Amino acid sequence: MQLLNQLPCAVLITDGNGRISFANTELLALTGQSLQSCLTAHMDVLFPAASKIFLQTHVWPSLLRDGRLTEVYLQINAANGERAPVLLNCRDGHFKGVQAYVWTFFGARQRQEFEAALVEARRRAEESLRLQTQSERFSRSIADSLPGLVAFWDKDLICRFANHAYVEWFGKDPAAMIGSHIREVLGEQLFAANELHIRGALAGQAQLFERSIIKPSGERGHTLANYVPQAANGQVTGFLVLVSDITSLKKVEAALHDEMAERERIHGQLRLSHAALEEAQRVGRIGSWSWQVQGDVVTWSDELFHILGCAPERGTPSYAQQAQLYRPESFARLQAMVERALASGEPYGLELEYVRPDGRTGWVDASGECVRNAQGQVVGLQGTVQDITARHLTEQKLAAKSVELRRSNEELERFAYVASHDLQEPLRMVTSYGQLLTRRHLADLKPEAQEFVAYMVDGGQRAQALIRDLLSLARLDSRAKTWAPVDLQATLAEVLRPLRLRVQETGAQVTHDPLPTVVGDAGQLGQLMANLLGNALKFSGKAAPLVHVGAVRQGDAWCISVRDNGIGIEPRFFDRIFQMFQRLHLRTEYEGTGIGLAICKKVVERHGGHIAVESTPGQGATFLFTLPDHAQGVKAAAAARQAP
Repeated sequence: MQLLNQLPCAVLITDGNGRISFANTELLALTGQSLQSCLTAHMDVLFPAASKIFLQTHVWPSLLRDGRLTEVYLQINAANGERAPVLLNCRDGHFKGVQAYVWTFFGARQRQEFEAALVEARRRAEESLRLQTQSERFSRSIADSLPGLVAFWDKDLICRFANHAYVEWFGKDPAAMIGSHIREVLGEQLFAANELHIRGALAGQAQLFERSIIKPSGERGHTLANYVPQAANGQVTGFLVLVSDITSLKKVEAALHDEMAERERIHGQLRLSHAALEEAQRVGRIGSWSWQVQGDVVTWSDELFHILGCAPERGTPSYAQQAQLYRPESFARLQAMVERALASGEPYGLELEYVRPDGRTGWVDASGECVRNAQGQVVGLQGTVQDITARHLTEQKLAAKSVELRRSNEELERFAYVASHDLQEPLRMVTSYGQLLTRRHLADLKPEAQEFVAYMVDGGQRAQALIRDLLSLARLDSRAKTWAPVDLQATLAEVLRPLRLRVQETGAQVTHDPLPTVVGDAGQLGQLMANLLGNALKFSGKAAPLVHVGAVRQGDAWCISVRDNGIGIEPRFFDRIFQMFQRLHLRTEYEGTGIGLAICKKVVERHGGHIAVESTPGQGATFLFTLPDHAQGVKAAAAARQAP
């Protein structure tokens, strides 16, 4: 009993039903139990619920079947009220003349202490053998219950003792083990590897070394070997061998090493991220802050000190002191937002005008959000402050420029309207009198005069058409209507009415897919369709025009196409045709001012879309443009109303 109480590991002896017969002092200290409360109690009282279940379903069946248990990881109820991890081992044996089970509990850190204690225990056991031969059987049972390998080799390297684990490890007959030479037991390869340590032990030098080995099961593992010299009358009589299987510990050690390396890598990344964050805050003129309400603890980043012109060495201003850093009306707004955030838990954002201690002023964009504790209660705020002084000044300048530009555009529009109106009248007179002269006095004119009059009438008509198209382009913004749902199918029908005569003259066929309803300016979308259909009928080849209007859904928009079988366009002119006054043909071949497609492009872009053309010369052309659909058009309509 004294020997068991001196061991540095917890020891428990139970009967076959798990009733406790003995508990040493180390176990009582570990669990906080008294010896009286343990005796006759079931060993289940020492374990938490999950470990009890594992003990009943796995540990006991394995122990009753094999008579031993090695390195089972469980948790035990510790004296401090927590759960302590232990490695559980057990061997069957005898206690007070009856069959019993000897349990040992090891913490991972107790291994080395236990091995040193085991050497001392062995020395005392041998001394006890000389004094108390009746304890031999019990001591043997204890040695056999130990999870490690224990053996004693004399100075001639003959085995004088080997516990059950040692015999099992090497697969020897227990009776034949005693008296065997160490070379025979270890084998030539292992003996050669350990020979240096064997000679050191026989020379009286303790040996401690690790070895990577192949277990009898074929599994690769690690062992920790202790060769402890034994002496009598100053002479080494042999050495005690203690070998522990530390495979599990090595795995844990490797895992810890990997974890430490991973943590160091993460810390390195965090350091880099922190440095990058500080640099980003400096470049973006963004400072960060936090405020713990209880105690009024305020923390600022370095950049925030720089933005507000405060000296870091003077400490961070408290929330109340920050009132001096803002205009009174700005701080009043900030205080109202903070109080609302603390009450509702909602984030906030607002622009504030600050006043630095050196008198300089500026603007910041301040935002904040609530910080909650584990119970979900709001305990503070955190957020960012970005210096937007430059942007604010730019916006003020842009606003002033916008007002000036709007006034200038209005004056320019009035001028253009008056100028165009005044130009239309003389052009109308020139054209009208030229036509009148042709009808009434054509026979009186010489051929050359007739040609001059024809040039005059044609030039006047082209000038009138050019002015009308320029006015249409200029009025796209000034006479724009409020956006509303536009049925493109109805719009197509309206556009075809004035083109009916041209369709009949050319024998054209105009077909279409079911067309959607979009949101936009009905007048401008009608002009868009009229220009594209007019071009499809105008730029036709020798065959009768075939025009098809298609519609395909593309995400949140519709792609509308106008396809014809006309003369087509060379790819090198695709971009050019959407520019003003860009014509690809002589006026004698095809009439027009070169503004129609420029108007189409501006209408489509004003509606948030884009226009393009696909064509093969001689095989027709397809004009494609996108428009927002009816469901998404509300947002686009709002954006159009806000556009200058």
